Amino acid sequence: MLRLVRNGSYFSGIAYMNTNIILRCIQLGLKNDRCYIIGNGHSLSVNQNEYVTSHDPCMTTYIPKISKDHTVYAFYFTFEAPSLNQAASDLSLFVNSLPNMYKKIILVGHSKCGLCFSFAARCCKREISLVTISTPFFGTVFADKEISLYLLNFRLYKFIYNKIFSNHNVDKEITPQARLCQDELQYVCKNHINVKCELENLSDCQSIADIFFLLLDRYMGINGDGIVPIASQNVIGSKSITITSSHAASLKNALKIIEQNNLI
Repeated sequence: MLRLVRNGSYFSGIAYMNTNIILRCIQLGLKNDRCYIIGNGHSLSVNQNEYVTSHDPCMTTYIPKISKDHTVYAFYFTFEAPSLNQAASDLSLFVNSLPNMYKKIILVGHSKCGLCFSFAARCCKREISLVTISTPFFGTVFADKEISLYLLNFRLYKFIYNKIFSNHNVDKEITPQARLCQDELQYVCKNHINVKCELENLSDCQSIADIFFLLLDRYMGINGDGIVPIASQNVIGSKSITITSSHAASLKNALKIIEQNNLI
């Protein structure tokens, strides 16, 4: 179920929070043998009383359809997070502190969270499984606000871009110039599934949002899922699968395929 996040709304279930990251327990497993930590790349601020004080534009609280047997945490960046690496270091501390009852810990990172979780996987002392989805390992021009606004000379696209994109510190690390992957992601972990996403034709679209991302993809020459080029989604040492999906729907679609096919 999609629900808009609003300033002043109560953000219950916070399990861990510091100046860089927030982790919220959104499902307590019935069996507690498997723990998911899922990040979609959103940023927000929450006060000590667990009320939202600021958040990304058009942000929703989406509850992934994970089996009720498993525990699920949602991961968020704070606006103050200085880098993906720092957020990853904090996340690894949380992972290392999880109870030993979990037979499997699975990090699921969408978009820039895929990069952050890849860094965290290397710092975790416990064995984990990693799923990266629509991840800009080699950056995306969409994260460069100056270039994007130059390319988007159509006024409506500029308006929408300014509404949906927030230029945070962590976003600056996924511009094409940053190229974080080349220096730091030669090998992540042995249990790594990398889901690459793309839209090629109008017939691939399942929603109005998909159509928008397909048009944006073609307009900006991205050649991917509307945000991240398919060529930028490659990483060494992973089991790679490619699905048809827009960036907006890729987390939901990838999780569905992974769960149905018992890939992890």
